[in-house]
Amino acid sequence: MPIGSMIDYSGASLPPGFEWPSGQTLSSAANYPEFFAVTGGLVTPDMRGRLGIPLDNLGGSAAGRLSGGVINGSLLGATGGVDLASVSLSVANLPAHQHAVFLKDNNHDHIYNKVVANAFMYYQAGAQGNIPDVAGHTSSGSSNITIGSISGVANDNQTAAAGSGTPVAIGNIQPSIMISKLLVVE
Repeated sequence: MPIGSMIDYSGASLPPGFEWPSGQTLSSAANYPEFFAVTGGLVTPDMRGRLGIPLDNLGGSAAGRLSGGVINGSLLGATGGVDLASVSLSVANLPAHQHAVFLKDNNHDHIYNKVVANAFMYYQAGAQGNIPDVAGHTSSGSSNITIGSISGVANDNQTAAAGSGTPVAIGNIQPSIMISKLLVVE
């Protein structure tokens, strides 16, 4: 296998001529001259908990399949992505939607001004000025108008509470098996 290749490995111990691709720096160019000649350095790729994705520009031109900005698909060794258990959605991430609202007409009354019943007689008696008004109230009652579908005792005229801020904890991963990787260094 060419120097710098990585292979899947089911063993637990490191065989001679290989290193774990765990981001470590190899001891010296004198000890790993072939690896240094191929990579130009001594730092191994850090494959711990990561899947390898082929470069988007294999063969020279980019295919444009990794253009979302999460990872630079044309840069060897670029990393990206996060554990989905630590991601929380915000309202901006949700599809456009509406919430039902409950509107209830509570008991109420109306204030109005009424002219005294003997206004004509008041005028005839020589009183000057406007005919006096007396404030009155309608009786208290409700029209029993209800709009919506969710009634909250203390939350009338508000949408129901939604969301909890819980991180997204979906098993959004392809069927997988955990294996070791070996890096060919000699």
